Formats: sequence, C-alpha cells, structure tokens
Amino acid sequence: MPATAAPGGGDVSERYEQLRQEMEDNLRKLRRVIRESQAIAEEMERLLQTTTADGRAGAAGESHPGSNGRPRGEKRRAGGRWPWAKDR
Repeated sequence: MPATAAPGGGDVSERYEQLRQEMEDNLRKLRRVIRESQAIAEEMERLLQTTTADGRAGAAGESHPGSNGRPRGEKRRAGGRWPWAKDR
C-alpha cells in the first residue's frame, strides 16, 4: 500500500524505519548464511584432505563400507553436525 504524506511526514518516516529494519534483518540473515556456508566449506575441505590422506579417490566411503568415520552398521542421524540442518 503506498504511503501517504502526512503533515508531519509520519507515514514516510514510518515506512523508512520499516525498510531500515527489514534491511538490518536481511543483513543478519545473510551473515548467518555466509557463516554456515563457510563452515560447510571447511568441513568439505577437511573431508577432502582426509580422503586424500587415506589414499581414496572418488566418493568417500562408497567402495569402503565402514570408512565413513562411524562403526559399521551405525546409521546416520538426522541433523548431524550441520548447523543449518537445525532450522529445516
């Protein structure tokens, strides 16, 4: 709904403050996504280094049952260690 100009500019200043608050909220969300993305990238780098150090090429653990860091037969739990999985 378009803002109407009141004598004191109330609607315009209210809309400005609302937009400013939305921008701050979006910036906080963006920073959180960046932090989570960096954490994922670091985990991927660590896994890549681990698989390289172990002499495995290709997908980790596909050809080596039980080599995923968990005992054989242990199922993966939902959410795991990924920080972004909690919100979804």
